[in-house]
Amino acid sequence: MNFVSGPFLIAIAALLWATDAVFRVPSVKRLDPALVVLIEHTIGMLIIGPYIFFRHRKDIFKLSGREWLGAFLIGSGASALATLFFTASFRYLNPSVAILLQKLQPIITVILAYLLLGEAPNRKFFLWALLALFSATLLAAPDLATRNFIHSFDGFNVEGLSYSIAAASLWACATVAAKVMLRQVPVTITLFWRYTFGWMTLLFVVFFSGLTVPLSSAFNPTTIRALFYMATVPGILALFTYYAGLKRTTASLATFIELLFPIAAILINTVVLDSPLSMVQVLAGFVLVSAVTRISLL
Repeated sequence: MNFVSGPFLIAIAALLWATDAVFRVPSVKRLDPALVVLIEHTIGMLIIGPYIFFRHRKDIFKLSGREWLGAFLIGSGASALATLFFTASFRYLNPSVAILLQKLQPIITVILAYLLLGEAPNRKFFLWALLALFSATLLAAPDLATRNFIHSFDGFNVEGLSYSIAAASLWACATVAAKVMLRQVPVTITLFWRYTFGWMTLLFVVFFSGLTVPLSSAFNPTTIRALFYMATVPGILALFTYYAGLKRTTASLATFIELLFPIAAILINTVVLDSPLSMVQVLAGFVLVSAVTRISLL
């Protein structure tokens, strides 16, 4: 895929991630979120494991100390814990507030990329980045300036706030850690260790939480199809495409291109889940696409 630009690949990954909610929402209603994510990782391991073993078995353990740390962060941190934290935040916060707090991720990523990778974007980057961040915020929370949104902060829960910010921070750390790994490690091996560490962490969480598997729900044909789709399309395929793009893109740029995800997710939800767009969201989406395109060209 050398002929395809990094930003384009990351945009494709964001579009693939956007299809996840259609299948994840009904799945989480039938199964515990931790169990859903564990099954996804198990499917991913069954698909990726044999390929990596036969193709790269001599290279998978040839990582430096810094790369092992990066593999642990993107696996246990982003793939496992961040997903669980974000899901848990919805139990304590208004969904709009939880999504809004995730807009901290690009800011944290840019700071970490500057400190750890030496990435120093120019002034134009920051101007367009702020516009993209504001547009994505309006897209996720169109009632931001209304009384309804202000009321969503009533009884603001510290635990929910902690979960949401922790998820944003872990995903930001994982973007920078993956960038460090991809300088020397192939995309396939990076993906393998993400799933391996994520799977081990989730197995630990599920085992010690005492969760039981409701067989009638877990092995329902609809649920199985949903889990398989989530594991392969917004899972393996999207992550492989994302890492291929991140390998040739700065972490600072990648994190803002990922903001295309809410546009695609809302459009899909509008069509599939009958969740119509407001005029504010339409305008915010247009501005976001324009800002992200401009950032990519910079």
